Amino acid sequence: NLFLALHLKRDAGMESFASTLGSDSLLDEGALQAVFRDGASISKGEAKGLPMAVYADVVTDYSGQPIGVLQVAKDRTFYVDKISWMRNVMLAMGIGGLLIGGILVYFLSRNVVDPLCRTPKYMREIAQGDGDLSKGLPVGGNDEVTLLADGFNRFVRSMRALGGQVSRSVPSVGTSAGGPGTTTAHTRPHTTH
Repeated sequence: NLFLALHLKRDAGMESFASTLGSDSLLDEGALQAVFRDGASISKGEAKGLPMAVYADVVTDYSGQPIGVLQVAKDRTFYVDKISWMRNVMLAMGIGGLLIGGILVYFLSRNVVDPLCRTPKYMREIAQGDGDLSKGLPVGGNDEVTLLADGFNRFVRSMRALGGQVSRSVPSVGTSAGGPGTTTAHTRPHTTH
């Protein structure tokens, strides 16, 4: 919709001469005086409950003397709706991006950071002698964290096997020597006084 309004300069101010807006005016007296004095302006307004874009400029007579101000108003509902729609889309995209980012952070934390944080804890426990060698790090996937966990688990299995060998060989060392007294008895006859 396009609306027109012509205001003529009178001694008392600007007087409405003709308008397709009826008695509504998109520009107040001060704005009309400013356009008459300074020239064209573009502004926003509202008429008949519709958002309007308003262009106002000086109207001159045949001799070039300014006689009034012509307002041309265009319904900008379509543009306001599109801007509102774009704002809502951008807001939804922002919220969606935040949700996706939060989910990524959660899974990265769970699948990368947590296993990396568990590894030094298990190694400290083993180094202090408190570690449970029957446990290992969870292995799943095909990435560097999985390779680290797999290497750690192989190390723990090797330590467990070594511990088993040591515990089996300790009793056999005592038996093969015949106990501490036997070793001393075997070494005495061969010593010279």
